[in-house]
Amino acid sequence: MSKLFKTLGAVWLISGFIGGVIVHIIMEGNWLTGITWLISGAISGAYSIQ
Repeated sequence: MSKLFKTLGAVWLISGFIGGVIVHIIMEGNWLTGITWLISGAISGAYSIQ
């Protein structure tokens, strides 16, 4: 079960990064929204990996 959560955490971390970049591109340079996605993905992924 622990390995599952670590894998899901890594996936969440990567998807948060990719989502942040995509949102930044779609919103035409709105860094605030992109950074919010990046930070939320990093926090969620890091919390799950512990």
